[in-house]
Amino acid sequence: MQLLTEHWRFLMQSIAFAFIFAVLALWGANATIEKSQYLELKSYSSYALNYASDVTDDLKHSIITAKQSPYDVCSSGDIEWLRSILWNHKYLKDIGRVYNGMIHCTAERGLLPVPIKLPPSDTLLSNGIEFWRNSINVIGTHFQTDLALDGSVLTMTSPFAFDAMREPNQKISTVIVDKNKDFVFRLFGNRTDSLLDSLEEKGSIDKWLKSGTRSALHYYDCSNVGLCVLSEDRSSGVFGASWLSIALISSLGGFGGLGVSSLAYKTHRKRHSIAFHLKRAIAKNELSVVFQPKICLASGNPVGAEALLRWNSAYFGFVSPEVFISVAEKKGLIRKITHFVIEKSLEKTHDVMRLRPEFRLNINVSIQDLMDPDLLTFIIQTADRFDVSLSQLVFEVTERSAGDDASLAEVVQKYIDAGVSISLDDFGTGYSNLAWLGRLNASEIKVDKSFTQSIGTGSINQTMLDAIFSLLHGLDVACVFEGVETQEQADYIYRACPQALVQGWLYAKPMIAPQLKKYLDGNDDDVF
Repeated sequence: MQLLTEHWRFLMQSIAFAFIFAVLALWGANATIEKSQYLELKSYSSYALNYASDVTDDLKHSIITAKQSPYDVCSSGDIEWLRSILWNHKYLKDIGRVYNGMIHCTAERGLLPVPIKLPPSDTLLSNGIEFWRNSINVIGTHFQTDLALDGSVLTMTSPFAFDAMREPNQKISTVIVDKNKDFVFRLFGNRTDSLLDSLEEKGSIDKWLKSGTRSALHYYDCSNVGLCVLSEDRSSGVFGASWLSIALISSLGGFGGLGVSSLAYKTHRKRHSIAFHLKRAIAKNELSVVFQPKICLASGNPVGAEALLRWNSAYFGFVSPEVFISVAEKKGLIRKITHFVIEKSLEKTHDVMRLRPEFRLNINVSIQDLMDPDLLTFIIQTADRFDVSLSQLVFEVTERSAGDDASLAEVVQKYIDAGVSISLDDFGTGYSNLAWLGRLNASEIKVDKSFTQSIGTGSINQTMLDAIFSLLHGLDVACVFEGVETQEQADYIYRACPQALVQGWLYAKPMIAPQLKKYLDGNDDDVF
């Protein structure tokens, strides 16, 4: 009887300790998850606020520049002034002049034969700017976008301004409002109505923020351009997860306690991140390089190729280079990747380049790569190892990650002095321009594919492409047009710039090295 009692007591104590550690594990996991979710909420909120502020700041600068026009309103000189503004502001769809309540001219439409009367604005902001939500109802555009009137200057936000912005996860709702919280500019997420209802119910920001416990997490911040962000995660903590997750954490707590469950959670997150798998892919040599030929438009002959990095992950499947290169730069892995691409590209094509001295191999590098003091030495040593002339190497860079201009120009000159060439990528997109070309002393520019693909559409990009053609005639640099997919595009480029080089699926898709060799030899029947 006593033995049975002791066994029963031991069982009860075991259940009690298991329960206590399970509760501790749930409490610890809940605190950990809430912190993680709050950091994610804060991170996305800051990202959304910064993105919206960049758009607003870009439009504000366009308005300031428009007000500095030395020409009479809506004169030919004034319209050209507005068009130059349109060229330099990537978030701007159009900009025009308003007086007597009517639009009289815009950069895109020129002088209007019949002025367009503006209806009453949707709202008047505290800084005096009038705002319209839907340009379709205001001036009859074929797309919906925002209009803002500051004095006599009317701006139209590009309908694609927020296309590059990523959406939050399904639990986060984010609202961008003006400083006084009386006008909503942008909504992100699936539960923004609930967020706005919650804010209205509490009556003030302070009360709303204080309510962000247990049932929801709240975040609020403002930028220096008069925008604020309100964000909410309504499924905070472990109790917002599935019952299976709660049972799993409870079981881990019963056996191992808070330390084991926390460690398992963190390890699980780490092992399923892109950075973790990318680091493993680099270590196991799972990345690959393909090559897209570069064609002389006049002769139709290939004169080079661009090396393109690919990652087909066993866990994620095919991962876009735009995604994993960004991760590599943030996680300090870009140096290894750049070395891999240079070495693998030369290994795969060195015999081609020895047989074809005129062949040029383009390799993409970041500004971060160029500023690495050891990269040029590595390039020279690798080229020497594969018996490749440095004059056959072209390194493509973009402006988007530029730092100190003077230091960068000095570093780039060392590459040029060594014999390699520099190519300015994404020309015309706002990242790359003539000033940047002069600073880098580039020998080649690559016109972004968005302009090539505008041919035949009658869009503003095609008008801008014609302006690019005019600029190119005065430049002593090789000109490459990306994204050529139709004969119409090729013919259009040839008429305007017969000395151009082109890349695109009309001529060849990216291919592995053996296919490239067959393509260059003219035996491409089995390449595609």
